[in-house]
Parts: sequence; structure tokens; C-alpha cells
Amino acid sequence: MNIFSRLTGGGGSSLTTHDVKEVVFDNAGSDGGLASAAWTQCAATQKSDGTGATAFRLTRQKGDEGSTKVQAAVRCVKLSKSLRHPHVLACREAVDKGGDALGEVALATDEVLPLEAWLELYGASADPRTLAWGAHCVLNALAFLHSSGKCHGHVAPCSIFVTNGGDWKLWNFELSTSLDPHEPGNDSLGFFRAHEGLVDDAYRAPERRRRDWDALGRHKVGAADVWALATVLRKAYERRGAPPRELEVWCKRMEHDDAAKRPTCEQVLRGCPLFRQGFLRELQGLEDLAATALPEQIAFYNRLHAATERKRADGTACRGALDEALFRGACVHKLLPKLLATLDIALRDQKALDQCRAAVGCALPLLVQIVAMLGPRGADAPQIEGPAKYAAAAEAKVVAGIVKALGTILVIRDAAVRLEALKRVDALAPLLAEEFINRKLFDALLLGFGDANDDARLLTLMAMLAIAPRLSEKNKTDRLLRVVKRLEADRSAKIRTNVVIFYGRLAPDLSEALRHKVALPAFCKALDDGVPFVRLAAVRALGACRDCFSAPVAARLVAPKLVPLALDPAKPVRDAAVPCLEAFLSVVRKAADAMTRDEDAKREAEAAKRAAA
Repeated sequence: MNIFSRLTGGGGSSLTTHDVKEVVFDNAGSDGGLASAAWTQCAATQKSDGTGATAFRLTRQKGDEGSTKVQAAVRCVKLSKSLRHPHVLACREAVDKGGDALGEVALATDEVLPLEAWLELYGASADPRTLAWGAHCVLNALAFLHSSGKCHGHVAPCSIFVTNGGDWKLWNFELSTSLDPHEPGNDSLGFFRAHEGLVDDAYRAPERRRRDWDALGRHKVGAADVWALATVLRKAYERRGAPPRELEVWCKRMEHDDAAKRPTCEQVLRGCPLFRQGFLRELQGLEDLAATALPEQIAFYNRLHAATERKRADGTACRGALDEALFRGACVHKLLPKLLATLDIALRDQKALDQCRAAVGCALPLLVQIVAMLGPRGADAPQIEGPAKYAAAAEAKVVAGIVKALGTILVIRDAAVRLEALKRVDALAPLLAEEFINRKLFDALLLGFGDANDDARLLTLMAMLAIAPRLSEKNKTDRLLRVVKRLEADRSAKIRTNVVIFYGRLAPDLSEALRHKVALPAFCKALDDGVPFVRLAAVRALGACRDCFSAPVAARLVAPKLVPLALDPAKPVRDAAVPCLEAFLSVVRKAADAMTRDEDAKREAEAAKRAAA
């Protein structure tokens, strides 16, 4: 048992810029084994900003400096610090010297899961695109390593780690070496030859099992890695039956007994149709985005939005098809952080309004689609245990950035920017905590009611309707209703119409006193409006709320106002008014019948009483 399994929360680490938390995977390797079988994987956070990380730790006790596992660990960490590639596990911080207090070898990196654990969690139900992207990542990482003249030497599931965003990262460089025996100072080749037999035979190419060092050095760099990768890919796809047909063809070539006839990683990437899918181009574009200027970032998001935008038959926008372009993990953990970073840069300089408008206009439609992919939040969210909880926690942190960005956008004075946000408050509302809604969002939205732009006032009203069920009693019944009441006489007919719709949806949640004081007078006033569709909205709202009003109210206040509309000049109003009037009259008739029954019962009781006397 590794010593770290006995440490509370994985504490006492020699890493200085990371807080090490609990143990996630505890490997019990032997001194004679490789480091890949001995690392203890711990959850961690970066002290500077609290972002999630993974810490790999290996005990280094006095006198074991010459053990295979310690030598392998030091070699792995040393090479990890010098390699820089998007699909090589990044070294954020490392300790590989023996003078520290615990005598450990440690490395902090991105938040990852071992491939084997990831496949166990998600392999059977994983989006096939995640597996294709994973294979693409590892091929690129190996191509990069091979281009430097080195082979990996231990391509196996234990050397591949998966990020929350679905990237597969290559690591465990303990056996990585140049296979050229004549290369000066190539001491790693001797270590490779001495210990490569510790690798599982399933991932050792035929020439390695024969220990044919001449063949290894004579053929293309990394030919043995390519052979091993084919086995890894088959294992990755085994829960789905087998690799896709287009990849299976290349796996057979990669497994050729003759190393000279195996393709290189670049040839597999260029030749396999699986790696020419559209979503791979989008993911590669995302990777390059951080190095581009703001206009290029906005252009990328506009292209992505245009490619995923969908419209109904009447031309109005509906939910897009972002999930067809990118898998969920990439959307939440790769696209979303980059969108928020672009928004942050654009909103920082609010004087550059054109840039600000362009950023908000391209980012918000994509944000709404990402939010639609998320599951229940807050108290409704299911409890997640095990390794999957770290991805869920990372997702919660990223999603919190949407709330922050929305709060910033809604208080910007520019109408065009605020309009884009107002259009989407209803879609983003599930993410917002009640405290944020009542303390910040509500006040920001109230500003919109004073906007000179009719569309801005209308969208503000619709946004208020989206958050109304979660408003505090004071905000809903006092401040909100007072502001909306002023809109009952708004110059814009479409706003007056939507005020009626607003009251119609809010009425069931109001107290009886407020319904009679606020909603009913608004309905009755709208029934006399000069614009037909305002009257129509009032009729429909009354019909929808008929159960909210008592029979006396229906008889004295509602029915008399509806009768004239049965002969309204506008046919749609007449068609709606007659059924609505009949519905309220039905309520009145039932009440009248109930009164009659009560009177009859009362008379019978009195008669029986007299007869008994």
C-alpha cells in the first residue's frame, strides 16, 4: 500500500503552488517496477486561482535512489518539464530532487483521469466523436515526439490521460529515448533496453519482444509506438464493439509485423477519413484561438454560430445545432471558457462599442446552446460521487463565469448590447441563483423599463417574466408590479399587449387581493383598448385565468366587459370573446346552482325542524 493512502486528504505535499487534496487513485508499485505503476494520483487546486489540477506523487525513501521506479519517475518528470505540446500532459510544477522534506517525486498538471478509468466511466456511452478526437490527440502527440528523434517506449492506456474537455494527453515518458546507439550522451537508451521488458507484452511490438535492437534503431522512429497505439485504440473502442471501419483499416496497417511497412503517425492522420470530419476542424480552430487577436476570435465564433444556427419554417430562430458540431465536453470545458475569455476582453473596453457589440452578438447565441446541454443545477442536480465529481466541479466553476458575464452585459448602457442579453435571459435563467437574481439582475433589468427603445422595454418585460417566479415577495409584489403598471398605458401597442400577457402568466402566483387590485383592472382596461390584438390578448388572458377569479367577480366585473366584445369589429376578438364569455358564464351558472341547492337544503331543514316541533 502506498504511503499516501494513509495521508489525510493527500496533504503534506512538497508542491508549493498547488494544494493537494484527497487521493483519487492509489497505485502500489514495486521498487523494481516502472513509475507508471507506482504514481499516486491526487486531486489538487492551483493556489493562485483555485482551478482544478491533478498531482502525481511517488514516495522517495532514503536509500531507494537507485530503484527502477524512482529512476523512471525522475526521467519522466525531467522530460515532462521540457516538452511543450497541446496533447502532451503539461507540467505546471514539479519536484524531482531528493533534498525535500518528504523525499518525493511530484508533478502537478491539468485535471485529468487515466484513460482506463475514463473508459470505465464513459466508454460504453461516450459520443463516438470523443474517441475519434482522443485518437487524433495521441497521434499528434506521438508525431511531435517522433519528430524530435525520440520514441515514447511505453504507449499503453496507463500513459494516456483524459481532460474534462475530452483531450487525450500523452505522459509517462519514463522509457522515452532516441533509438540511435551512436547518439552522444544517449544514456536513456541503456535504461530503455534494461527495463522495456516491464511493459505489458500486449503493448510491445514484435521486434521489442524479440529484443531486436538493430531493427528498432534501423526502422522509422516510433514504429514500435505506432504498433502499440493500434492496440490502445482497439481497447478504447472495445466497449462499442470495434473501431470504426475507416480506422480499423489503418489499425491493421499499424500492427504490421514488418516495422518498415507500418505508417507513421502523420500518415495515419492524413490518410484516415475518420480524422477529416468537420468537428475536428472546429476543435483544432479552438486550440489555435488563444493565439489570435480579438477580431479573429469573433470571426471564428460567428462562423461557428452560422454553421449551427437553425430556424423554424416561419424564419424565427430556434435551438441551434451546436451539439452536432462539437461533443458536450468540448462545448462546456473548451468552447465555453474561451467564449467567456473573449467576452471579458471585449467588455473590458466598453468605449470600443462596435467590438463589444460584435463579441456579445456572437457569444450569447453559443452560450445559450451550451446552457441547454447542461443538466439540472443547484438543489435539483444529482449527487455525483467518484472520479466523475471532479469534472462536475470544474463544470460548475466554468458555468459560474456565464453569470458574471451576464451581470456585466446587462448594466452596459448601450442598447444593442443589452438587447442581445435580454433576448436570452429566459434561456440563461436556470443558471442564476436566487440571490443573484434578487440582488443584482433584478436591479439591472429595471433599468430597461426606462429605455427609449420599444424593443428594449419589451424584451425587459419578457426577461422579467422569466425570472418572476424566483423573485422575492417584495421585488415581485411591490417594485415589479409598480413598474409594470406604468407600461399599461405605453405608447407601443406591442408592449401593452405583452403587459397583458405578463399579468396573465403572473396572476396565478399572486395573492387574491393583488389579482383584484392589479391584474383584473389591467385586463378590463385592455378590453377597451383601441388596438384589436391588445383586446385579443386581454380576452385570452382572462380565459386562461378564469379559475383565479370568484363567481361574484365573474358576474359583476368580467362578464359585463366581455359581452360587447362578442360583437367586436375584429373577427379574431369575436372568436375568442364568445368562448371566454361562455366559460365565465358557466362559472356563474355553477355558483347560482350551488346557491339554489343551499337554499333548498336550508328550507328542507327548517321544514323538518317545524315538523318535529
